[in-house]
Amino acid sequence: MTIHFLTTQNNDLLSGIVHYNEKIAEYFILKGYNTKTYNITDSLTFPEEDQLLQLLVEAKKNLLKDIVIAEGEVMTSFPETIKKLAPLCKLIALVHIPQAFNPHNSVYTREIISKLETEILTYAHKVVTGNHYTADLLLNFFQLGSKLKVILPGIGPTPRKTQYPESPTKIICIANFSLSSDYTTIFRSLAALKQYNWNLDCYGDTSITTEHISELKSLVKRIGLINRIHFYNYNKSELSDLLINSDLMVNPISFDSIGMIVMEALSHGIPVITTTGTGHPQFLKSSTCQFFAPGNVYSLQCLFENLFEEPSFYKKLCHHSSQFHLQTLRWEHTINEFETIFEEL
Repeated sequence: MTIHFLTTQNNDLLSGIVHYNEKIAEYFILKGYNTKTYNITDSLTFPEEDQLLQLLVEAKKNLLKDIVIAEGEVMTSFPETIKKLAPLCKLIALVHIPQAFNPHNSVYTREIISKLETEILTYAHKVVTGNHYTADLLLNFFQLGSKLKVILPGIGPTPRKTQYPESPTKIICIANFSLSSDYTTIFRSLAALKQYNWNLDCYGDTSITTEHISELKSLVKRIGLINRIHFYNYNKSELSDLLINSDLMVNPISFDSIGMIVMEALSHGIPVITTTGTGHPQFLKSSTCQFFAPGNVYSLQCLFENLFEEPSFYKKLCHHSSQFHLQTLRWEHTINEFETIFEEL
């Protein structure tokens, strides 16, 4: 049996969706599955469609049905292909966020996609999502019933921070410099707290959205924080070192259905402040993370001030984040959940 994994090209290396997809493909291979990943770079053409169909036909001749895991965006971008694949395989739709609810799409686009998405998900034998936030949307809007299964992301073995200061002085943000990342709220909240000892390092892909980076740098200069807020290019291989050498992570992403970067920080023992505009509150406790509403400068300012002023508050967050790895599922468990579906189909 072969697992055919159909994903769309996503240049956002910090996307939780990309991280989730990469990890399950990696762990399928580690478990010994013959795994083929089709990374579709164009939403209009699928060059390997004929080859995939032929492989599925051959497998069926041998009384086998291969597994096809198709990301939700692939399902809606190539509906005719999905209709051809469905009778030939065990088709699993992996929906991180329904395109009908994606805030980055226009209202008009979401209306059109919702009809297509409703139809095309009926062809999937099982629908999987990595978070309860999306599961609620799928259940309420698409009425999938028992066809839906939530398979939460896991964490892997990571080094962990063991010593913490009295208050956080080294703060880190890891998110792309784009409109979907609410850096402005973070900068404005810290502008009112210049009397405290802190520095903020922001990591993202500096090769894209250069115009927005310039706007952010201009804002930092205007509010007098040019010597305390710094911008760097993100290198995935340096993630563990960046986290271990930080005292606090602030996640500015205003919308992310999975938010793997938050789980990465916590698995390294780093306390986190993150937004409520994501799936995070669905599986993270307030004792582990602190939350602020996207765009609410005052609420974030108050959180920072409590951390700077109250050592016991920061110490409590550090303790819970240091225990996070003991309470969280591993990627092996995530793969076991997928294997349960394979057996059911």
